[in-house]
Amino acid sequence: MPTLVPMSRSSIFLSTLTIALVMVMGQQIGSEFLLPYLNPELTGQKLLVGANFASAGIGILNDTGVQFRLYELGARKVIVTGTGPLGCVPSVLAMRSTNGECAVEPTRATRIFNPQLVQMLQGLNTQLGSDVFIAANVNEMQKDFIKDPQLFGFETSKEACCGQGPHNGLGLCTPQSNLCSNRSAYAFWDPFHPTERANGFIVQQMMIGSIKYMNPMNLSTIMAMDSIY
Repeated sequence: MPTLVPMSRSSIFLSTLTIALVMVMGQQIGSEFLLPYLNPELTGQKLLVGANFASAGIGILNDTGVQFRLYELGARKVIVTGTGPLGCVPSVLAMRSTNGECAVEPTRATRIFNPQLVQMLQGLNTQLGSDVFIAANVNEMQKDFIKDPQLFGFETSKEACCGQGPHNGLGLCTPQSNLCSNRSAYAFWDPFHPTERANGFIVQQMMIGSIKYMNPMNLSTIMAMDSIY
């Protein structure tokens, strides 16, 4: 069995997760749904609202660091999402798990990475003299419904709604894949990505969650502070 999570797949998971969360988060605060940038309806006022390019800054290239120029360009609150539960997604369960439990090595890597990310962001905030960077612990947010899916109204957190093989975790979601009848009953849509309903729970913690989920503050606190000034 492989001993590493393929970086391309983990990058796709993180990139698409971030995009999905932004979309659901926008709906939570009353923003319009962002249309894909090639959608013919993306004109006029809809274009001014924004466009979905289905891309995020995942990577190790030097140009990824240019995102830190956001502060220089005027951004004063930047949300940085940590690594999700890579050892628990259906793709990894299909390849690495023999009993349906989360794979040990990817889970350990997540536990090492996320606290160090928080420390790094705290250091940057100290240098800037302000809480500019907000760490979103999506691992803890997802662990809640992965450990106890029934509590959140899911039938399962181990099977993907769309896929094939063990846990529906092999390959991609295609017209030939197994497809569940009710995606809202599943925590994962495909081998890598949470369903829209699961993303809703994640966004809820981003909005009102404790420091366990959002460090040093949640989005509701940020918006309340912004409304004062």
